[in-house]
Amino acid sequence: MDERTRIDQQAGEFFEGLWQRGDHWELESSAFEQMKYARILALLDGGHYPRVLELGCGAGTLTRPLASIADYVLGGCLRINACSTWLPGRAYGWCV
Repeated sequence: MDERTRIDQQAGEFFEGLWQRGDHWELESSAFEQMKYARILALLDGGHYPRVLELGCGAGTLTRPLASIADYVLGGCLRINACSTWLPGRAYGWCV
């Protein structure tokens, strides 16, 4: 295994470990993050959308509220398997 691949694997394992231990970045409990999510939803102006794509979705903290205004939500993130906490049947994720 070359050096770049080894470093990539170590970084992936490090961040995967953070997600497995919970909300390390306080995305669900931070007042700032909650205000940011509320602002994003307000910008969408109460509309309903057939499909939503959220890139960099992490554990789905914004994905869950997006599912209430969309028929289908697809979220993607890099090497983070935190997607299992989403709404089954309403929001789907992929990890690279």
